Amino acid sequence: MGSGSGTEPSGSAGALARNLGRLQMEFGTTPSGYFGTKGKSNSNQVRAIASDAPTDHATRFFSVASDGGETGSARNGSVLIARFKNGATITHRATSGSDGSPVVEIRMPSSQTRFPAYQKIHFTRRST
Repeated sequence: MGSGSGTEPSGSAGALARNLGRLQMEFGTTPSGYFGTKGKSNSNQVRAIASDAPTDHATRFFSVASDGGETGSARNGSVLIARFKNGATITHRATSGSDGSPVVEIRMPSSQTRFPAYQKIHFTRRST
């Protein structure tokens, strides 16, 4: 866990960039750094990752993304939040209000990495 200023590789921006890089190798991204495919929303920031085990994959995604952040919960434990010293947050909700899927949101104060400053990823059940 880094204790740097947030702009150095050992800082929270560096830790988050490493975490997202690990997830990129596992889940893939678009050339602009978005995970999954464009979701049902008109926004490019809302994404979907289809899976046979959406709950497990959302939990795994949050676990890797939040590594090095200070983790807590909100809404009686239904929302997990990881906060990084640079102001970035990763949130995980087991059930989205819009479609009931597990969702992970990534928010960075500005794009301090090669990934967009914001994206919301729904983990959906793969169609058979």
